Amino acid sequence: MRSTIVMEKGKVLSEEKLRDALGERRLKFVSLELVARPTPKAIFFMKVAGVT
Repeated sequence: MRSTIVMEKGKVLSEEKLRDALGERRLKFVSLELVARPTPKAIFFMKVAGVT
């Protein structure tokens, strides 16, 4: 599973806080890559039960 975070210009993501937030949801942090991309025009959010 991959997660994408859209940041406001000038904001900084705390890797430690990200690790803690994922750990609270029993998810494992694998890597962090910073990539400049255009802001998406549409974002889809799906809640799914039973995904392993």
